[in-house]
Amino acid sequence: MPSLPTVLTRISLVAACGLAAATAGAAPARSSAAAPAAAPAASDPTLAAAGDIIGNCTGSSCGYRKTATVIKSLDPTTVLALGDISNRSGWASDYTSRFNSSWGVFKAKIRPVPGNHDYLATGAKNYFNYFGAAANPPRGYYSFDVGTWHIIAINSNCSKVGGCGAGSAQEKPIFQDLYNARADVVLSGHSHDYERFARQNNASQRDDANGIRQFVVGTGGSFFTRFFSIKPNSQKRNNNTFGVLRMTLGAGSYSWKFLPVAGKTFTDSGTTTCHHAALLTARPAG
Repeated sequence: MPSLPTVLTRISLVAACGLAAATAGAAPARSSAAAPAAAPAASDPTLAAAGDIIGNCTGSSCGYRKTATVIKSLDPTTVLALGDISNRSGWASDYTSRFNSSWGVFKAKIRPVPGNHDYLATGAKNYFNYFGAAANPPRGYYSFDVGTWHIIAINSNCSKVGGCGAGSAQEKPIFQDLYNARADVVLSGHSHDYERFARQNNASQRDDANGIRQFVVGTGGSFFTRFFSIKPNSQKRNNNTFGVLRMTLGAGSYSWKFLPVAGKTFTDSGTTTCHHAALLTARPAG
């Protein structure tokens, strides 16, 4: 399997439009050009995503409480917690008190993935205890469907789950699916900022027709870090605004909008056609 570009190495979730149907037979042929994007319908399912959530703040004005307010206003179908739910040391109170009293309101909708900080105390025991079966302990990786989309939650703490390389337990069901099924989007946290990349291939080369678009959404409420270098294909970035990425998942396209917390103005939005759009359009009804 080709290697992932450097910017993708700390990935949390991978999403593919129409994956379940498209992988029933041979993988679709690669396109030579990207088709114009048609916006998803208002009735299509929505995601709210961010990582790097709980920091040292304890007051009512904490960033993670403000991002929880944004999520409440969206009422999304699914909430994606993109790692480092505890951005301190994975202490039990970070989940049972701080997270539970803010993002925990949406616990029934949350699909979590663990970050490296979630493993610092007792090997992510507190993370898995809080989320239970939803986190698929002890592996921490799993997959699920939202509408016509298939989403793969990846545990990028590779040393904790038997590795992520070729032949590992996680690689076989996850990374091979990612390559074979032509995933559309990668969502990640870890870096405490927001950054959107153009579609790119496995060599970090821009590929508008067939590449994967990545969103880094480490803006869940902890703290910010600076950009040490600008990676190839970076299109939009910000490191001073807490907020949540909303994604609307259509049958043949997806749209996104970064929604800042109250008092901030940075935003980012767009629409992109899925790799499988032509296949989905051509499929007979029924």
